[in-house]
Amino acid sequence: MDDGNKSGLFYPNRFINQTLRAYASILGENGLSSVLNMAGLSSLIENPLPDNLDKQFDFTDFASIQVSLDDVFGVRGAKGISQRAGETTLNLGLDQTGSLVGVKHAEFQRLPWETRLLVGLSSMASMLTHLTDQVITVSQSPDSILLSIKQCPVCWDRRNLEKPACSFFNGQLQALSTWFSGGQEFHITESKCIGMGDEACEFIIPKTPIR
Repeated sequence: MDDGNKSGLFYPNRFINQTLRAYASILGENGLSSVLNMAGLSSLIENPLPDNLDKQFDFTDFASIQVSLDDVFGVRGAKGISQRAGETTLNLGLDQTGSLVGVKHAEFQRLPWETRLLVGLSSMASMLTHLTDQVITVSQSPDSILLSIKQCPVCWDRRNLEKPACSFFNGQLQALSTWFSGGQEFHITESKCIGMGDEACEFIIPKTPIR
């Protein structure tokens, strides 16, 4: 896509490199290359982005990857792939990002898992709001935690979607919630999506785990 169609909102280079590594682990290098070619991002195949936190990867390009996955694998297949990629991406960067937000400290680990879950998600949301051009907030009700993403790169400039499309972030939240809670699993749902006309993409994390 030409620069005139870009969003002007960015993700850090390192996050994109981790994302592409995650997709390659699922699709294989050839499969990833096909998706990147369809997305108009063939330059990334031979020329990976610098390994730094500079915000240089436009949200429009991130969304183009998601659109290409839908085209190649169908919406249902792409949803499963993106969720797995989200989990893998999070795990690839967990050691570094965990240290950045202080959730690896002994004091944090001694907290009850319910507290770790809320504090950990809130800390990660603040970090990502600082490092990316997303705006992420966390709130809670008596029975759930609500995470809201404004300026979402997954569904950027996508309109009239029939179902929530941000399974990549659902996967990341699954991995984060399991890590913060000490191994608990949760049924996380995306209740709102900008691509469906909502003001933000919203995810509900129940406070009661599946197991």
